[in-house]
Formats: sequence, structure tokens, C-alpha cells
Amino acid sequence: MSMWQCCRSAVGVVAFVVPVTLTFMDNVGSVVGVKGVSMQPVLNPDLMHKDYVWLNKWCAKDFQFQRGNIVTLRAPYDPRCTIIKRIVAIEGDTVCPNRRTEECIRIPAGHCWLEGDNVTMSKDSNSFGPVSVGLIEAKATYIVWPPQRWRALNGYFNIPDRVVISGQLQQSHSV
Repeated sequence: MSMWQCCRSAVGVVAFVVPVTLTFMDNVGSVVGVKGVSMQPVLNPDLMHKDYVWLNKWCAKDFQFQRGNIVTLRAPYDPRCTIIKRIVAIEGDTVCPNRRTEECIRIPAGHCWLEGDNVTMSKDSNSFGPVSVGLIEAKATYIVWPPQRWRALNGYFNIPDRVVISGQLQQSHSV
């Protein structure tokens, strides 16, 4: 095989693999590293190591999210930034923000309330209010790295007592 044929074959492979890979990552999912402390202790409990999570983009296509889901989205305060937070309330729920000076907020249709698990170190809906589910890009479903932290991210979640669901205070919810 000549040098020209080898180069042509390599270009053909790249021309196929790159678009297929990008399409997969944009529509199905990808692995990303989580930065920051806002989701501690669930993600990045040890500042010495960074968790990598599987982002399921396929399940975000129908905008069907539940309380307890950990999601990524474009930050409402900076669309160039992607953040990761937990859904604590969905449309129709009522939330009393962490700031006691604010009144309770009923979550409008097509929106949700997001919070970091590390309440004191999170810029979340307590700062910017309810978020359109259209901003959500993916659901984090598994920790895939480091190996000793492999696990699903759909475990038990305690709904804050500041969230009112169907007119009743809820203490916990299984997701």
C-alpha cells in the first residue's frame, strides 16, 4: 500500500469516527469531571481527588425529571458555564428559600428548584430562583471514576423540610 493510500484511509477513518463520536457525546452521553465542592459529600467528598460522572443526555430529551435527580445545566447567571445540582422541587411544589427574608415560591410549570448538597458552598436556586427545565442538559447517573467510588447516583434523598409537595411537608422521598 502506498503512502498516499495509507493517508487516504486514515482520513476516511477520521472522517467517520469524529462525527459519530461527537454525535454520541451530544445525544447519548459522556463522562465528565466534576469540579468544586457544592455537591459534597455525594460528589468530590475528598478535595484531593475529582469524581468523574456519566452524564446521560438521552434521558434529558423528554424533560421528565424527578426530585433527587442530579443534573447538569447551563448556569442561569452565565450561559458559558455548566453547573451540576440536585433537583429538590418540581413544578407545582412550593419552596421556602434558605434566605429567611424571602417568601415561599411556587415552582411554575416547566421549571424546577435546584440546590447543591453542600448548602453553605453552593450557588443555586436559593440565589437565582426556579430554573427552566429547558436549561438542563443531562442527568448524572453514575460515578465512574475513581474505581473505589463506582456507584449509581439514584439513591435515597431527603427532601428539605422547606419544600411543600401537594400541600404537605415531606421529610423524605425515594428516587
